[in-house]
Amino acid sequence: MNHPEQERRDLWEATTEQRERIRRGYSSYYQSAFTAFLTLPDTRLESPQLLDEFETRHVGSFATLQEACEEYLRNIGWLAAADKYLAAIPEETPPVFWDYNRITKQLDSIYHVIPAEGEIHVFTRRS
Repeated sequence: MNHPEQERRDLWEATTEQRERIRRGYSSYYQSAFTAFLTLPDTRLESPQLLDEFETRHVGSFATLQEACEEYLRNIGWLAAADKYLAAIPEETPPVFWDYNRITKQLDSIYHVIPAEGEIHVFTRRS
């Protein structure tokens, strides 16, 4: 049976260890992105693998939401497909425009998109 003093000491040590993992992550990684990661509802701050989870789940940081959307389009192959299509059609064809509102909604449904400190940080959702 644990005594109250031992329980407090154990809690203090666990909390200190958790704070140290967060401090190391904050100073080791891009600070704005790591701070955004800590705000995610599915981030477990007490996890001993907190830094590994950040590295695994951080998709990227972008100056604008449009840049994040374009990276998403690049990753799923749509930008390459559009370039191929545009190269094959006559020049007088009307230009192609992306509907960034719809792309943003899709991005939000797949990833956590967190604005922080003037940037957009994108993270995978916990499966």
